[in-house]
Amino acid sequence: MSTSLMVQALAKLGELATNMGTALTNIAAVQTTANAIRTDVTNARDNVNATTNAARDNVKAHVSAAVGGINSVAFRSVQNIAVTAAFNAGNGGLGSSGWCDVAISAVNMSKAFVINGRQMYGTSSTNGYFACYRLISSNVVRIETFFGNPGSGANIFFTVVESN
Repeated sequence: MSTSLMVQALAKLGELATNMGTALTNIAAVQTTANAIRTDVTNARDNVNATTNAARDNVKAHVSAAVGGINSVAFRSVQNIAVTAAFNAGNGGLGSSGWCDVAISAVNMSKAFVINGRQMYGTSSTNGYFACYRLISSNVVRIETFFGNPGSGANIFFTVVESN
């Protein structure tokens, strides 16, 4: 005897419900595994971030301690001087042949230095005058020439740098 079509359909629906139940159980297991993996990855990421942040803070503390005494601005002042000067004949203090004092804004002499902008005056070896620049006070630079005196009208260029 054959079973009715309705009974066969109900049996297939029962099988389908069982299979769907099994599939849902498997999906739930996959979801549980995925959640566990996500939790592990999140924890690992958090551990990496915490370790990285701690290392960064450690490096920052050491660098800050190492450079704490260094001022962020290297130079307190820079004065670029360009003047036309008249040199005096004779010994300006170091055995020069000509000398000239140029006024500058006051600097701390222990933290300042002069950079010459023009090492020699004149146009040929017969009238060339080698120059030396030095601070003789906090607000005066002395320019001295050797082997001659350029006299008046000499263009002077130099820079005074004062550090912090």
